[in-house]
Amino acid sequence: MKTAISVPDELFRRVDDFVTSRHLTRSALYVRAVQRYIDDAEAGSLSEQVRQAMALETRQSLSEAADLRDAMRTRLARTSPEEEW
Repeated sequence: MKTAISVPDELFRRVDDFVTSRHLTRSALYVRAVQRYIDDAEAGSLSEQVRQAMALETRQSLSEAADLRDAMRTRLARTSPEEEW
């Protein structure tokens, strides 16, 4: 698909120099750049999702640990001092 984009003159000159020195076309460079930009953005989004899932898991683990601690306190409170462990 063809499309037209506007870029600042200085950037256009830099792109032209870059593609000439690497035997690329401007289109090839723009396609690669956009693909990389999108891939990086999606990877960042995935990283954020993983981080959020890990944080949730940690909160759940802490909650479970607190529940266990409370159950142990309750059990110890019902244990007579003479009862052996």
